[in-house]
Amino acid sequence: MKLKTIIWLIVLVLVVIFAIQNVQSVELSVYFWKFECPKIILIFVSLVLGFLAGIFLRSLKREEKKKETPRKEETTPKKDTGKKRKKAKRVDKEE
Repeated sequence: MKLKTIIWLIVLVLVVIFAIQNVQSVELSVYFWKFECPKIILIFVSLVLGFLAGIFLRSLKREEKKKETPRKEETTPKKDTGKKRKKAKRVDKEE
């Protein structure tokens, strides 16, 4: 088996163990509602909401960067100083 597959299997086993250990019900109070759900569901929902918030904030940051960076037409071309670079010649010494 490939190393990547082995790593994914190890992660999967750890997630299953984590889920099995967190099946107890907890009571949640959300404003006016009270309900019970397993801990693992609460953890999973929190994980998904955090992941989606990260994607949303990343897309906002990318949009801000697009607005800040000038377009190719707006950039000024580099000035030619007229100086030419000399190519270094390789000199082999014979012994």
